[in-house]
Amino acid sequence: MNAFDSITSGVECIFIILLCIYYLVVQLKGSNNLFVYSTSNFWIVITFLIYLSGTFFLYIMTENMIKDRAFQIQYLIINSSFNILKNVLLSIAMLMKETPPNEQAQKNKNWDDRLSYNLKN
Repeated sequence: MNAFDSITSGVECIFIILLCIYYLVVQLKGSNNLFVYSTSNFWIVITFLIYLSGTFFLYIMTENMIKDRAFQIQYLIINSSFNILKNVLLSIAMLMKETPPNEQAQKNKNWDDRLSYNLKN
């Protein structure tokens, strides 16, 4: 139970990183939205991409280096740093308010209608 399986963690990281890259490519090619970073989905995918990229080699080396005290300290620092960054970016994604694309057009339309109505009176 005190062993860490580096092969499984490495394969998992590569698989999720490839899925994140694929998702971003599809979003950038097929999106009508000029500001892709304004969606919470973008921030969630970027969060996992950064976290898994940052901890990939750390997880690969863990199985062989787990008994080295210097590695344990480095592992703790690196893993904690990327966990904090992951939590901050996920918080940003969860706090973002989604605005439907038609709502902005509706706001402008209502403002124009009121303005033209006020000018007629």
